[in-house]
Amino acid sequence: MPTNIVDTLDTIPPVEKKVWKLALPDWGELDTVWKNPMPFALWTVGEQALVFHWLDAAVDKDFDHIIFYVADRPSAVREALDNAQMWPVTWEIKAVAELDPNNYETVVNRLPSGEKPIDFMPEDGWSLIKYWRALENEWLEIFYKETEKYGQLVAIGKHCEISSRAQLIPPYWVGDFVSIGPGSSVGPNVVIEDGCVLEGGNKLNNAHLGHHTYLGPEIDLDNASMFRNQLLNLKYNARVDNLEPFLAGDVGSGVVTKNSNKPKWNERIIALLVLLSWRALGQKAQTYFVGIDGQNWPQIDGTEFKDRAVWLKLVVKGKMRLFGVTPRAESALESITDEWSHLLREAPVGAFSYADLTSSNEVGSFEEAMHCIYQITGDSERCERLLSTWFQQNISKAAGVFI
Repeated sequence: MPTNIVDTLDTIPPVEKKVWKLALPDWGELDTVWKNPMPFALWTVGEQALVFHWLDAAVDKDFDHIIFYVADRPSAVREALDNAQMWPVTWEIKAVAELDPNNYETVVNRLPSGEKPIDFMPEDGWSLIKYWRALENEWLEIFYKETEKYGQLVAIGKHCEISSRAQLIPPYWVGDFVSIGPGSSVGPNVVIEDGCVLEGGNKLNNAHLGHHTYLGPEIDLDNASMFRNQLLNLKYNARVDNLEPFLAGDVGSGVVTKNSNKPKWNERIIALLVLLSWRALGQKAQTYFVGIDGQNWPQIDGTEFKDRAVWLKLVVKGKMRLFGVTPRAESALESITDEWSHLLREAPVGAFSYADLTSSNEVGSFEEAMHCIYQITGDSERCERLLSTWFQQNISKAAGVFI
């Protein structure tokens, strides 16, 4: 018999881990329409990727460890799981050439808590997309039943701006940092991912809006999915690429080349003419602040057009663009995503921005940041044309000068 605590501990058998063996569907060859860079298990279903729903189920079922058998792009699955830190389970990935049903317990081609199994399996590109949307609608129904008593806010992410004149019809899911304009109708069976912008008058029914997608005014989606400027119409099995930027586009997820803050000569001349017309060439700033780029920027004192004179002086001196992103302090990045913060840091600073054109120029607000991001990642030529027209109109009103 054990004579002390150490001996007693030595006699306690180790607790065996509760292991769940799961296979991810090998449907890469079916994806001939969307051609998603991610395998099906990483497609977003509701608020997260399908495989993450199974991590939730593993926790609920008290599993300690998961073995994933993966034949389709195991490196992408490994990267996604490596970035998943919130689940108190461990996992491993076994890359296989083909799936052997004798090695696992189930295939992650459905929701773990599904009440209504999908009554068909995908056989080609369009049926694969329709199967995915059927899974998502199933998730929306389950989510709505489980959370109905908590009210509609539980289906809306953080830092969203939704017009009081917009209508939300459950079931739906709205991600973080989403802007929904007036006159819009969202639902039923709609998922809007993070960072999307609905300009207004949009009607979404049985639809999915991929993250950081801009939807122009009066553009509707019915039985369709939109990913930036790519439309998948499930009603007519039609894919449309490269939609015009005023219809749909990318908000804040594009790759932006870092541009110089140095203005062109014509910008400097325009700024000089404006300052001369205002008799503000000698105007000096009273206070300064440290911008996100580490530089000291003059603090403007009001919202009037002429208050930008101290910044126009920097345009004349070649230290700031005429049109760019408004200078801002670190505190102005607190309520936006890291992705948007990175883009704002990389963008050239300007005396006037696209946010001024829309009168959303309160630096630090979500709406101001959203319009700046659209300026950075959207149709730059179109934004500059609109800004130039707006600038000329305001100059003529403020000083009788036509540039």
